[in-house]
Amino acid sequence: MQCICEAVLCRFVLSHPLVASAVVGAMNADQLTELLDIAEQPRLPEHMMTAIDAIHKQYPNPCP
Repeated sequence: MQCICEAVLCRFVLSHPLVASAVVGAMNADQLTELLDIAEQPRLPEHMMTAIDAIHKQYPNPCP
């Protein structure tokens, strides 16, 4: 995987209680395999979800 951040972001989306599914784009079979492996991992720990939510509250629209 290019960046561990991609894994955390994907897990964050899939861990969010309001998200039922996520649409991901894979450029090749290897990337698809990596994304599917990430999707099968457990939810992010609650402390990580809380930290990400706090950043989002501080910067709700970082690209106005």
